[in-house]
Order: sequence, then structure tokens, then C-alpha cells
Amino acid sequence: MDCLIKSVACNDSVRIYLVSTKKLLEERLQLNNYSENGKELFGKVLTASLLMGGGLKNDQRLSIKMKSEIDSQVIVTEVDSLGHIKGYINNPNCSAGEPLNGGFLTITKDLNIKKIYTTTIPLDYPLVQDNFTYYFLKSEQIMTFVLLSKIGGVLIQLLPGYDPKIIDSLKEVIEEYYDIEKYLEQYPPKDILKSMFNDLNILDTIDVKYYCDCSKEKFARGLKTLPKQEIETIITEDGEAEVVCNYCNKKYHFSLEELENSIKK
Repeated sequence: MDCLIKSVACNDSVRIYLVSTKKLLEERLQLNNYSENGKELFGKVLTASLLMGGGLKNDQRLSIKMKSEIDSQVIVTEVDSLGHIKGYINNPNCSAGEPLNGGFLTITKDLNIKKIYTTTIPLDYPLVQDNFTYYFLKSEQIMTFVLLSKIGGVLIQLLPGYDPKIIDSLKEVIEEYYDIEKYLEQYPPKDILKSMFNDLNILDTIDVKYYCDCSKEKFARGLKTLPKQEIETIITEDGEAEVVCNYCNKKYHFSLEELENSIKK
């Protein structure tokens, strides 16, 4: 089972999240045909989303949108505090991957305090993980190291009051485990963490899984937000409609009567 492990080390002055996503990714890849670059990019953004979601509580949610100028690529993910994640890539058969060549990364947090927090940064770095590292430094002013692969990754974050002397040792850890995918392929997640830090203290472990919460009712509400003229055109030309969920490919059919009801006041 894929999982997210939350831990601290270095006298509780460093936060470490490690997530494994191999089975989760395999489940999602069954829904579309992906190029190797498509798998790599999508997997890394799913991994980053779960790592960032490690700090969510209760019913809080976080969404990520990465828009790269390569192949006009767009990747969208949503994660909640329970480790549920969904996402899609608009061009799963993309020919280009890393290095990235410009674009934007948007992080949106719904912290259940009647305010949505959104931050957008340029994709100035060629690697996906370096752009997430920059996000933490730029937006949250927290020194963070992010290592990503398509089957999992690690987030290492300095907490207030840390001893500056530990930075050099952290850089050594990052260098040794830079190819995090190699370790995830060979060892259990907990063993990886224990080998990274001698004084590791595991705080929590949660299962993570791909989960889409779409429903016909949600799409029906979406139809009501469309311009009346657009619905009338669908009625005239097709007499019915079928919508497909981007996250899970599930199809929903709307009859003529349902379309007519959607434009009634």
C-alpha cells in the first residue's frame, strides 16, 4: 500500500515527509495512454502534491496546476488531508518532458477559514522538484529540499530554531539520496527514512490512494453555470449531452429533459 510518512529528526528541528506512489500511479495510468515523458511529469506532480498535502488538517484541501510551455502542457492535481488525490494531464502522450522550458506553477490552498490562498510562481528551473523547492522559499520563506520521482519522493524542511550547522549534513543527505527513485524501488519507505536520519522520530503514517469524488450531481451544477445560449445550442444540435470527468474518465449522460431543466429558472 502506498503511504505518506510524517517524521522529524535532528532534535526535532527538521521535518521529513516521504511518500510512495507506485501503486497509485499505476492505477491512474490505466485510464489513459501515456508516453514515458508523460508518466514522468505526471508522476512527479502527483508526488509533490501528496508531499505538500502532508501539512493539511481536517477537511483542508490543496490543488496544484503546472502549466509548461512545452507542448502547452497542463497538469492539475487535488489532494485532501486524508491522503486522497486526483489529477489529470491534458497531453499524456507528450513528447517533451524535463528540462522544463518556462511556464507557471500555481498552488491553491483551501484551509477552511473562508479564504482561498493562491500563489503563482514562474517555472524558472528545468527540473520539476527545483520549482517546488523554490516555491517554499519564495512563498512560505521556509528552507526546503524536495526530491521527486514518478513513484514517490521526499520533502525535507527546516523548522524554526534549527541549528545552521545541520545544513551541511542535510546537503550530504540530499546528495546521497538524490536519485530517490532508486531507493524507492529497492527498500520499504520506513527503511529509507531510517537510513537517512539516525535520530528519526516517525509521527504518523497515512495510506494514500487515487480517489475521484465526481458525481452526476456535481456536473449538473456545472451545467447550470454555462450560458443559456450554449445549452440551447446543445439541445438544438444534439438533443442530449455526455460529459467525461478529466480525473477518472467516468462518463455522465444528460437527456433532453435534463438539459431543458438546467436552463429553467
